[in-house]
Amino acid sequence: LDASPRPGRSCGVGGLIAAAAAALAAAILYLPVLAGLFTQWATDGDAAYGVVVAAAAAWLFVQRWSHVRSLPRCGSNAGLALLAGACVIYMFGTLAADVFLVRLSLPLIALGSLLFIAGAQHVRALAAPLLLACAAPGLAEDLPVAAPAEAGLSGERLDRLDAFLDQAI
Repeated sequence: LDASPRPGRSCGVGGLIAAAAAALAAAILYLPVLAGLFTQWATDGDAAYGVVVAAAAAWLFVQRWSHVRSLPRCGSNAGLALLAGACVIYMFGTLAADVFLVRLSLPLIALGSLLFIAGAQHVRALAAPLLLACAAPGLAEDLPVAAPAEAGLSGERLDRLDAFLDQAI
């Protein structure tokens, strides 16, 4: 499978219908997920900055758009594998009623779609907005994090980690 366009060949009506159907399916699947994120950002004071993070990701996307449009599209089948994996994560998240898994599948679907349709150059060009969108609160805050002692960090190792993080920040 190769979703990238060929030089001198347009996508035609069938391609546009397929793209519209895929966009409609994604909207139907992810509208409740996005509504839940925005509701959390509006009601949870600890996650309220998510709107700012999402706006910054959108701004970066718009800033890079002209560059992205100039890149050649060379779709990759690796994107299809990523899409399949993201769909499995979405399915398991839905079946287990696990909001984190469902939300995690959203950026993976976006990344897989971009890689499958446009290729690695487009992914590199849009890496910053994609990563920033992943950092939005409500997505990453549900990650299970072990206590330092459970992670094998104690005493001197924990002090070295603190010193490293202080220097990095």
